[in-house]
Amino acid sequence: MTRSEKIDPLFEPRLPLLNPNKPVPLYHQIYVAIRQKIQSGDLPTGSKIPGELQLAEQLDVSRITVKRALNELAQSGLVTRQRGRGTIVTANTDLNFNDSGRDYVKNVEKLRNTTQAIIISREIVTAPSSVSANLELPNKTEVEKIAHCLQLEKKILSYVETFLPLGLTDGLTNTELKEASLLTLLNRKNITAKRAEQTILPVSASEVVAQALDATEGLPLLKIHCVMYDYDNRPIQDIYAWYHPDRYKYKMTLENLDGANLTHRKAKK
Repeated sequence: MTRSEKIDPLFEPRLPLLNPNKPVPLYHQIYVAIRQKIQSGDLPTGSKIPGELQLAEQLDVSRITVKRALNELAQSGLVTRQRGRGTIVTANTDLNFNDSGRDYVKNVEKLRNTTQAIIISREIVTAPSSVSANLELPNKTEVEKIAHCLQLEKKILSYVETFLPLGLTDGLTNTELKEASLLTLLNRKNITAKRAEQTILPVSASEVVAQALDATEGLPLLKIHCVMYDYDNRPIQDIYAWYHPDRYKYKMTLENLDGANLTHRKAKK
């Protein structure tokens, strides 16, 4: 290591970073600590993380432990690992979707892994008529509303309002909501999303949304509306998300567009 290279304080051995007495494996403790640094912006996109041997020495763990942690970060989309270049932070919000529901869930998780959630409010409200319709509930039914922001490198990326039927999130804490997506948390409660209906449209920031995004009212935004359904075809989430268009990119891959398949679909109409 040259004199000009500076090691992030995260990797200094004097910090109580790892606790071998915890039930959490050491590699996952390293993974979580580095992920938090990336999400907070302390390790911005383009930063280089020390090599396996250097980290192993600094943290007093085996190289295999460090390697597993860095591989987990790569699988989460937080870093890229290339021979000759090392491990580079690449946290971003480029999501790539195809027609697979599993792919959709995977990319939602990627977005949560590369961002930091800030819970703004969590309350019981009377559902607006549109929400009642989307959740297939009677008018003026009470629902749970969770509002949160996603932050990337100390900049607000999105503002999200989620409406759910009462009872679905019973037992879930705000800490859990900060650490994982509702898709993941509900799945742990055996409430699994099977399909989603999503709409993307350009809008202007309202006063409430502009304040949440730390933006100017009237600023052009990208709005995504999504209704999630479980395996019994019951709506379980009605989601409204507003994104800065310069901080978010949505890329969709459409498959099976061969002429025979299109002809078959037309014939069924």
